[in-house]
Parts: sequence; C-alpha cells; structure tokens
Amino acid sequence: MMNSTFMVQLSKLTLNHPMTLAIIAVTVLLYVTMMGGTAAVADMPGENVTVRNIPDAVFHCLFSIPEYQRELVRCLMPDVDIEGMAIRKRDVETVFAYGQHNDLSLAVGDEYVCMVEAQTHWDWAILHRLYLYGAEWMRRYMHAREITPYTVRAEQLPKERYFVIYAGGGVKKFLKDDISLKSDFFHGNAQIDLSAKVLWKEDDTIVGQYIRFCHIQKRQYSKLKSCSDELVRRRKALLETIRICKEQNILREFLQEKEAEVIDMFDYFFSQEYTTHCLVKEAKEEGLKEGRTAGLEEGVSGLVRYLQRTGHTREDTWHQMKSIYSLSDEKVEKYMDRYWKV
Repeated sequence: MMNSTFMVQLSKLTLNHPMTLAIIAVTVLLYVTMMGGTAAVADMPGENVTVRNIPDAVFHCLFSIPEYQRELVRCLMPDVDIEGMAIRKRDVETVFAYGQHNDLSLAVGDEYVCMVEAQTHWDWAILHRLYLYGAEWMRRYMHAREITPYTVRAEQLPKERYFVIYAGGGVKKFLKDDISLKSDFFHGNAQIDLSAKVLWKEDDTIVGQYIRFCHIQKRQYSKLKSCSDELVRRRKALLETIRICKEQNILREFLQEKEAEVIDMFDYFFSQEYTTHCLVKEAKEEGLKEGRTAGLEEGVSGLVRYLQRTGHTREDTWHQMKSIYSLSDEKVEKYMDRYWKV
C-alpha cells in the first residue's frame, strides 16, 4: 500500500497539474517499481526477467528450461548441427536502454549467439534494440576473455544470429521472413546494418506452438469483454487458454509441468499492475469530481514521451496507455503512431 504522504502528493497533483493523468501514471509506475517492480520480477523463482503480459510470462518460463532452449535453437538454426554443443542462457541488460533487458540470448557452444525477441505488437524499433543488445553482449564477451577492441580478430568472436518471434496479428502488413535494420528501420539511410529472421507462423515446432498459445490467449481474452474486472478477465483467459492448449497438445508437456509457475508469475505481476491501474483510475475520478479534466491529447503525448525517453518499449507503452486511459485498441494504435518517435 502507498503511504499517506505519497497519496497526499497525488491528490495535490490531481487538482493542480495540466497533465494530470500522465504525471500520475508515471509517478505511480516509478513508485511501484521502487517498491517491488511491475516490470522486473526479481522475487520470482529463477531470474530477473521483464514481463509485460501473459505471452511474456509463458515465454520466459518456457525458455528458461534447458531442453526447450535446445529445441528452440534447433528451430531457429536448422542449418546448424548443434549435437554436443553446450547451450547457455546469457541475457543482457543494455546501458543504452535504461536497464532494459533483452528477452533471450543463447550462447551455442563457442560458435554462435542467438539473440531472440518476442512481440505481440509489431514494432520496427525492435531492430534497433537488437543492434544495441548485440553490441552489449559482444562487449561483455570480449571483456570476459580479455579481448580488446584494438587486437580483436573475427575468428575470436561467435557468429551472431538475430530472431524476432511475432505472435500478434496484422502480419500481412509486413509479411517478410527476413528484416533489416538498414532497409526496414532506417529506410536505407544508414551505414550500419543487422538482419533478423521473423518467425510468425503456427506449426508443430516449439516456436509455432508458442505462437498458437498466444493466439488462443488473445481470442479467449476477447471473448471475456463483458467481464468488468480486468484482473479476473485476464486470469480467466489464461486458465482457459491453458486448458485448451493441453487438450489440443499445444505445449502440453510444458503446461502440465509448469502450469502453477505460469499462474504464480501472472498473479505476482498482474496484481502489481492492477494496483497501479486502480490507483490511477481513482486519481482520475477524483480529478473529474473537482471539475479538472486534463486534455487527453496532452496527457497521452506526455506519457508516451516519458516512457520512450526512459527506455520502455513501444509494446510496453502501448499496454500502459490502454490500461491508464481505457482506450480501444484502434485509438491506442492511432496515438502510438502519432506520438511514438522512430
């Protein structure tokens, strides 16, 4: 619970500031992060990971398990014989992104490093983030082996492979299996480049099953639109998705073994997020009672600018805006296109 001094400050802000909702939202997010973290699930078993939604929770649980890591690498690099190669999880936190963690980095023997990002809302800036994560990973690799930038040779470094697992909709807008930092992000106006493979199809591979899980979860969530309690709605959608997937042999072994862990992660993260949502909603209603209505455009633009400046992803910002302002997906997308700087 927030202390009384903090709540008094929120109350004053509600009454007096022209960008009420945006500032309250940011303040609450910062407070909750300091008090335990809505983004970094540091107290959960395993590791410090970034969780934004149910697909994130499943992704991190699934690919924290060595056997599924190996299965993932086989799916990502079918051209490479990984028999006998050690696979080590080596995630990075890049200083360029204010403590932003990449989703998954796997060292495959001493020959390859796979940088993997998972998205449910498409964001071309993922290419730039992969570039930064790759640079930070390589810097750490060289430092650990006492290789300097002045003496390094190509054969001393592992080959980098970049992948985006996309489990959202609207794939026809950019239907490409391979994307490029230079061509697709900088539109050809850059000297640097990075290529990434996009995996977005449902099939029987471990990646295809994960994508199918995400699609089922989204459909179940949509079916529960009449549920007024957001936390209950999300939890019901998760439980029904798990039931359907076990029935249809989608990630069945994993869900049978790790169902409790996935639900625990959901309960931990979304109870924190829901508390934040309720506090913002309460402050918003209090402001309206006092006859103060901050301009939606001004509030939204301020929120987007702040979250982008402090290293939040486009996807994370998308969800925060939707949660705080209770906007439709179409309106959130419209505001993101207008205010998110690329």
